[in-house]
Amino acid sequence: KLSNSALGKGETGTMHSCMDVFIRETDETGQIALSCAKALNDDVATYLSVFKDEQRETRKESEDCMRRTIRAKKTSYEQMQRCKTAYERACTEAEKSSEMLKQNMGQPQKRLDQLKRGDVTVNQI
Repeated sequence: KLSNSALGKGETGTMHSCMDVFIRETDETGQIALSCAKALNDDVATYLSVFKDEQRETRKESEDCMRRTIRAKKTSYEQMQRCKTAYERACTEAEKSSEMLKQNMGQPQKRLDQLKRGDVTVNQI
């Protein structure tokens, strides 16, 4: 922009040629600065693009690992809940059997033996 200004338009002789050289060198310096800035910008953009892609891949791998871990923990928790329910059901069944055994103490010995062995369930009594 400085090279295009009205600087030195009315000069004559050596001053005019000096001003022409100054304008030309200022223009060249400006072009060099612009090309350096463009090259630097391209280099930085390239490195940033590579960095961004690496970060995207790293984040994707981390998220996949976390999803697998969460899925495994969820499966383990559900299995633990099923085992807990089955255990509680077995404990309740055992308590009911024990209660029935105490209530049926006056029954014949054959019936008590069946209860002890488990041949007869609580519901059949």
